Amino acid sequence: MKLSKRLLSLSLLLALPLASCGGDPSEQPSEGQSEQLEAKITIQDITLIEGEFVDLYSLVTFEPVTSVDTLTFTIVEGGEFVQINANDVLLALAEGAAKVEARGDNIDASTTFNVTVTAAPKPEQTPFELFNIDGTFEGNLDRWVFSGPTASLHQEPEADADRGEEDLQIKLWTGDYVEGLTSSLIDFELSYTFEDKDLIDGTYTLQFDIVGALTEVKATINGTEYSSLNGDIIVNGGGYTTNYIVYEQVGTTFTLKLSFYGADGNVNWGYLDDIKLTAGDVKPVEVAENLIVDGGFEQLGAVGGDFANQSAWVFAGVANANEWGENLKFNSDGARTGSYGLNYWHGSSEADDFTITQTVTIEQAGNYLLSYDITGGDYSIANSEFTSIRVIQNDVELANEFLAPSANYVTVELEPLALEAGVIDIVFRIQTTA
Repeated sequence: MKLSKRLLSLSLLLALPLASCGGDPSEQPSEGQSEQLEAKITIQDITLIEGEFVDLYSLVTFEPVTSVDTLTFTIVEGGEFVQINANDVLLALAEGAAKVEARGDNIDASTTFNVTVTAAPKPEQTPFELFNIDGTFEGNLDRWVFSGPTASLHQEPEADADRGEEDLQIKLWTGDYVEGLTSSLIDFELSYTFEDKDLIDGTYTLQFDIVGALTEVKATINGTEYSSLNGDIIVNGGGYTTNYIVYEQVGTTFTLKLSFYGADGNVNWGYLDDIKLTAGDVKPVEVAENLIVDGGFEQLGAVGGDFANQSAWVFAGVANANEWGENLKFNSDGARTGSYGLNYWHGSSEADDFTITQTVTIEQAGNYLLSYDITGGDYSIANSEFTSIRVIQNDVELANEFLAPSANYVTVELEPLALEAGVIDIVFRIQTTA
């Protein structure tokens, strides 16, 4: 594990005298008797928008008016879409349809009415927000402009197997290359321009992920050029590199041009993904040392996993044993590097829940990156909901991520952490049900 500073109409039923209809006079009410009225309540069907609420009594009509009563409201159908609180206020929770019954507490009357909940209108996205959405290449690319000799070969995003079938990228290659028969030339530009009043003067960071082998990659931001040949942009074939370009924005117009060139005859290839613009300087600054002590668990492994005989990590909680030994071990089984690694296997019938914590001193405020290597499986959020890595500073939880299983070793890097000078706690929690 490594921490580095890389700085939601009422109907009325009236009893008419039967004599007027030719009925038996003996059935007429005697003098002094009042005519009996059947009480009724009416509530019209209503439509609400997600998040809206209404006082249900404001919707009720009693007839006759002398039959006014308290009512009990019950959701008959669609309880996942609406809610009624103790004050008889109905809240629209989510898009859908519900039915509600209203029944008199002291009168023999009831009714039902329908509630339709429509989706809340989505707030209009700003051009700034649209740029970051478009930068994922998951939707339509109409706002991107492709130009150059090979532009037509790059306009259909596709999934890089290394990033999953649902994640789309811009491909930086032209097809199968056969030396002497086909061209491997890559030569195109990808441009985007927007204007936004929220784009105020100040420092901004453009970032993007890229992998591959090309002769040159350039980024031109508002007329200023940054090139891989000058070391401003890093491109390699060993894995995705997140590039950060920090610049000063002046005015409300942002113009980006990304240029890709691979000479004909070279084996040119690559993918581009996740272009993002952020206010402020969010570029991590590299430092040589890992601020975590014994991040590879070599020292802890050398003392047989006895926390009392080392000072880097603090253990708390319960880790049980199974017929093959302790559930938690520090040994060479599956270690990615070195002689030891944290090895956990829940082979017992009892639940485990424990933490392994290290307090790290941060000498200088800035942006830091925390990464760890993990492999394993046979667990999920269903049976290990709280298995996580957390970062806490000044009693504030800055990160909390589920330790997702992986069939093979992967390096997981958390989002950059904006840390103050002082100390932080890095907490691994392992929790399994029995």
